[in-house]
Amino acid sequence: MPAHAAEIARWAPSPRTSRTDGVQEDAYPQQVPKTTPHFPARDFARGHGWGTQSAQDGGTALAGLTLLLVSDGDGPADWLNTGQALQRVLLRAAERDLAAAFHTQALEVPELRAFIRARFCGGAHPQMLLRLGVPEGEELGTVRRPVEDVIEET
Repeated sequence: MPAHAAEIARWAPSPRTSRTDGVQEDAYPQQVPKTTPHFPARDFARGHGWGTQSAQDGGTALAGLTLLLVSDGDGPADWLNTGQALQRVLLRAAERDLAAAFHTQALEVPELRAFIRARFCGGAHPQMLLRLGVPEGEELGTVRRPVEDVIEET
């Protein structure tokens, strides 16, 4: 999966870079969290030890509830309907102070998406994979561009 590794490298630059966009070092843990049951997560540090030291490092956290949103078809109307369903799920989760962690990378690899469809979807099309739960530990940072960098008034 060299293309996948290259994409992660583009999204999470080295802390020594002058780039200010992407997933920065203070937005991910040094070690990929271990969960029970096991739920793989992205390693933005790519084994370099970048990221923030977390109280969770070396421990095990609960994975939360895993949701797989599926649709009967796989066209624009199905994607829109799935997006509307996702909106309702996220609003209900927010009402209950639950956090969402998106795990769409498995659905972005055609072979993995086909495997998930055959194994877990009964012929339906997998559209979104996410976890809901109560986050443990401290909050990690996030980078947001200034509004004037992303919105153009015409």
